[in-house]
Amino acid sequence: MKIENRYDAEVEAVLSVVAAFMKGTTVSWSVIEKAMNRNRYDKGGWAIIKRVRKHLLRDRLIATLPDTRVGLRLLTDTENAQEVPVLRQKKARRQINRGLRETSAVDVSLIPNHVAIGLALVRKRMKEERLAISRANNEIAALTKPTRSAMAAG
Repeated sequence: MKIENRYDAEVEAVLSVVAAFMKGTTVSWSVIEKAMNRNRYDKGGWAIIKRVRKHLLRDRLIATLPDTRVGLRLLTDTENAQEVPVLRQKKARRQINRGLRETSAVDVSLIPNHVAIGLALVRKRMKEERLAISRANNEIAALTKPTRSAMAAG
């Protein structure tokens, strides 16, 4: 027995329109909105787009990124390799920084010892993760930086 989602018809409509597009192209918001018969900012609009993106990744192996004013970018393999890891690392770093800021507001004298010890361990791990992300970003920047010989040849 399949449980149907209330947005199944809209998701299928958008997927049928997007099927004509290949990697490296952008599907405009107007095309997507016309297919799903609603504005993306209306109730359920972004939920439909999220499910479409999930289907594209799972079924067609196409990663997507929303471009605010243009549409949904269907990333090429090169774009995916260059943009997605950096984007995800930035988001992870922001989440870690937010967690550190929020947990720094805890008054450890008011919580039980076992909770305070756990908090200290988690904060230490978050700081290590933040450092690891920074190091990875520096390594990527160093690897993708054009060399002098590549600049002279180009």
